[in-house]
Amino acid sequence: MMLPIVMLASGVANTILSKYQDSLAEDAGPVKSMAIFQSLNIFLGEACLWLYVFYRRYSRGWRYESLERLTLKEKATLALPAIMDISGSTLMNVGLLFTSASIYQMTRGSLIIFVALFSITFLNRYIGRNQWLSLAFVVFGVTIVGYSGSTANVGSNPMLGITAVLIGQGFLAIQFTLEEYILSYIHVDPPELVAYEGTYGVVFVLLGMVLSYYFIGSTEAGRYGWFDYSHVFSRLNELPILYFISFVILVSIAFFNVSGLSITQMYSATTRSLLDIGRTFGIWIIALLFGMESFHLLQFAGFVLLIFGIATYHSIIKFPYAEV
Repeated sequence: MMLPIVMLASGVANTILSKYQDSLAEDAGPVKSMAIFQSLNIFLGEACLWLYVFYRRYSRGWRYESLERLTLKEKATLALPAIMDISGSTLMNVGLLFTSASIYQMTRGSLIIFVALFSITFLNRYIGRNQWLSLAFVVFGVTIVGYSGSTANVGSNPMLGITAVLIGQGFLAIQFTLEEYILSYIHVDPPELVAYEGTYGVVFVLLGMVLSYYFIGSTEAGRYGWFDYSHVFSRLNELPILYFISFVILVSIAFFNVSGLSITQMYSATTRSLLDIGRTFGIWIIALLFGMESFHLLQFAGFVLLIFGIATYHSIIKFPYAEV
């Protein structure tokens, strides 16, 4: 029971703190490159788990063999989830540029369907009628939550935005499925897998940052744009509290990913994706408590369906005649 609580609490904290960091940084004007800096910070948080991995490895009386048993091919395989993570997150951010936040939220509900289909196809997992019905309730609930947002502004190019988000969700579903496969067939535990993903992610993001800054961000046309990273570091130095928030996010993301992968290992990638969508409810509650959002009955109904679907998937609530 502790793992879902840790995953939800750390996931909510990560999202709320990221939004708060954005708002503080943009008080003196928009900082477009903050999103890429936050991606780097997330991977740094994952990579920091090497400290825990090596502590366990060299603790007195504790034998840790997984590092020695991993072949070069297996270590290369561990880079694939990081590649999927970067690809999916980038496409979703692109999608958000061209469509509204509400449509983005509705489209995000497709993640669990992709994960369920990939789990059946590539991992030979079985999902019964009861679980398919619960997934339908979750998708329907997420759609209502998104629809309850602003419907007036659909974005500059909603079709392009929806396509980008859907493809991004596909990449993230592949990431979840790959992680379940790795935990099942490669001798690696969740903290070590997160550390590997973080290391690969830091390398890929830093390489992308160097190239994009050199060719775009450092030019006159790219000044204060998405790839002008000198702008974000200038803002960080102006507001040292942003460094502290980055550190807290770094710690929370480590807990979030380890608990998430542990849930994948113990249950399935589909269960993890359900909980990942479920944290939207926690974010909504926090936003209501601190006055960041107003209460909407339709939004509340969507969250009721969301929670009902998650409870049904885990057989807390059962549909009669839908057990097979």
